[in-house]
Amino acid sequence: IYSKLTELDMQDPNLHVLTNLTGVSNMEVNAFQRRSKAVIQKSIREGFGLVISEALWKGTPVVARRAGGIPIQLDDGGGFLERLIEDKLSGPGFDVRIRGFEGALSSRATVAELVLSDEEGAWMTLTDAVLDWNRSALLRGRLEVEELSAASVPLPRLPKAQASAPAPEATPFSLPDLPVSIEIGKLAIERVELGAPILGEPAVVSLSGSASLADGEGEVAIKGARIDGELGELTLAGSYANDDKALTLDLSLTEGAGGIVANLIDLPGRPSLSASVQGSGPLSDFTAEIELTTDGEPRIAGTVALRGEGENGEARRFSVDLGGDIAPVFSPTYRPFFGPDIRLEAQGAQFPDGRVVLDDFSLAAQSLTLTGKLALGADKVPELIALKGEIRGQDGPVLLPFGEGDTRVESIGLDVAFDAAQGDEWTGIVTVSNLQQADLEVAEIRLDGQGRIADMEDGLSVTAGFDFLTRGMSLDDGGLQQALGDSTTGRAVIAWSTGNPVELQELELAGATYRLDGTGRIDPTTDNIPVTLNARIEAQDLAPFSGLAGRPLSGGLSAELTAEALALTGGFDVALDGSAEDLKLGIAELDGVLAGQTALVLRADRDETGTRLSELTLRNPQLDLEAQADLKTGTSDARATLKIADLSRVDRAL
Repeated sequence: IYSKLTELDMQDPNLHVLTNLTGVSNMEVNAFQRRSKAVIQKSIREGFGLVISEALWKGTPVVARRAGGIPIQLDDGGGFLERLIEDKLSGPGFDVRIRGFEGALSSRATVAELVLSDEEGAWMTLTDAVLDWNRSALLRGRLEVEELSAASVPLPRLPKAQASAPAPEATPFSLPDLPVSIEIGKLAIERVELGAPILGEPAVVSLSGSASLADGEGEVAIKGARIDGELGELTLAGSYANDDKALTLDLSLTEGAGGIVANLIDLPGRPSLSASVQGSGPLSDFTAEIELTTDGEPRIAGTVALRGEGENGEARRFSVDLGGDIAPVFSPTYRPFFGPDIRLEAQGAQFPDGRVVLDDFSLAAQSLTLTGKLALGADKVPELIALKGEIRGQDGPVLLPFGEGDTRVESIGLDVAFDAAQGDEWTGIVTVSNLQQADLEVAEIRLDGQGRIADMEDGLSVTAGFDFLTRGMSLDDGGLQQALGDSTTGRAVIAWSTGNPVELQELELAGATYRLDGTGRIDPTTDNIPVTLNARIEAQDLAPFSGLAGRPLSGGLSAELTAEALALTGGFDVALDGSAEDLKLGIAELDGVLAGQTALVLRADRDETGTRLSELTLRNPQLDLEAQADLKTGTSDARATLKIADLSRVDRAL
């Protein structure tokens, strides 16, 4: 090997061989080992094991003979190499464990088991793996793998993502520049067991293919097929070159009825489907053809195109033109909404500094039109928003393909505008006419919004004020109808800035006989997302709420409410202090002692240990009621003390 290298050294000016390092300091040897493509030693025995170990710890391959009489220090069956690879590949939040590593110094290495784990445990296990490779190719800076295979790969879930903020600047696509070229002639994994959290349902697939990456050029051919009795096949063939940025892409997917994709996107009827994306050309002039069919019928077809280099200050432009008859994919009742053709068209650009501009956007169907423009700065702060839309049935109210239950509207209007070049103010209007649901009808809904969007030195600042009203409201629930009336009005003012909670600076809700005024806060920056509300409730007449209470009510109520809830756990802490005037609950024995003004105090909270009513007090000259309760699964208790000044108010016979 030494003679061959010496010969190559004389022929190739890019190859440098350093030998006879006698008298060279340890620091210089360490530097040579780190910068070399490979280290050559006489033996892995006879005391040379320390040098070999040092080189391997630096990630430098070693070529050596097995000659010598001293016990080997590098175990061909794994041992040291197993620990070396585990330590080199493991890191914070990522752990690698190898068992049964054999043939480390031969051209055919095997691994009985390789386990990848994160903070939540193992997420992938590779069993009976085979690596058939050309070891001498490493000396020429190439990783040549004849075969990379495995018997099975249980993959119950994907690894836990490591949080990291993306760079604001756009990064032109390029293949990585690795210190060695890579060529995998055969990739074969007989069985990959995908857990339900990955695709929404468990699946078993086989993988086969090949891949190469060398000198800024890459090529891949991968095929995945379901082997669990279901029809499904995914193929990918593609290539890319950094020099001319030429991309070739051929992606196809075929699935039988009830397949993974149909379930993931919740297609009604779960039809069979096939999809393809094909394109070829440099990224400065690239067009991809897209097709989607279901049950053998074409549904969506069109193009996505890229133009421009996206470098040296030049924008990379993109355009989308997709359309087709997708109504049959959904329930036939949605045909009046979609019509025979729905079309999406968009044109825009991405700049090297990270700015994104959507010059023109339109989405059109039989009962829908949506058009607009959008511009985001390098920090993704809005610079321009111009969005207008309308939903209008051609022959009366139209059934919407979204929302809970069957929802029909005569029309919906949307108009949102913001232009940072003209100032930091934004406006928005949403109108709904003749909303119809199974248990609700509303003749008119209107939401008017305005506020400011300011890009400050320390982040983004957003304010929003909303005024809303409903008119002509009719509910099947008579009690709720009586309580809310046929119209409501309200107002909400919200403020938020980067890194801070969402402040509800003003909240108003008013009906015919009630009013609520308050402030609040939502803090997504804190564990469990606490939500707080401070409000004053006024109800001049409780009679309209009789239907909700299931008994005749009368009198008035005024109260101060302080509440905090934890959005992620369901915990809460509530305090209510108020008074009722001439309260009647439809209970003759109580109504007599509730005349006049009655003070009301309520304290309640809930956490992981249970729900507690720490204080409930009703107090007036005739009545003094104090109660507490502790509610837990399996064991609960309640206590109450009641004092009545004159029992004749409860029963005249007393």
